[in-house]
Amino acid sequence: MVPSVLRIGALATQCGVSIDTIRYYERCKLLPRAGRSRGGFRLFAPDAVERIRFIKQAQEDPIPICYCFGHTVASAREEIARTGHSTVVARITAEIPAGHCACEVKNPAGSCCLGDVSRVVKTLLKEHVLCTAPRTT
Repeated sequence: MVPSVLRIGALATQCGVSIDTIRYYERCKLLPRAGRSRGGFRLFAPDAVERIRFIKQAQEDPIPICYCFGHTVASAREEIARTGHSTVVARITAEIPAGHCACEVKNPAGSCCLGDVSRVVKTLLKEHVLCTAPRTT
């Protein structure tokens, strides 16, 4: 029988992540804000299990954002986490005049990916600010 709610410890065990990871996902709004028991314990809906498994899978698979120069969502996120900013767009922009870009051939969309890369980097920067903001609860 599937429980109607899961406390954070049970959810963490079932998903193979730490309690801190679940709190982080909640803070970053990757998981909906959990309800609370009368004792103040976080209570998650059973669908949180699948959501966490999806997040873990997405983190493990490198998602390309630039096919010519090998930039991925993970590499951009790591640079932002390490430095607080990204040089991906500037590096790609510097390579284009040198003729090193082959998006028309390498990108499955058949066109330049710089606009997409810029949007992804902006999203990652917002995520970084949101996830590193001081906790309010």
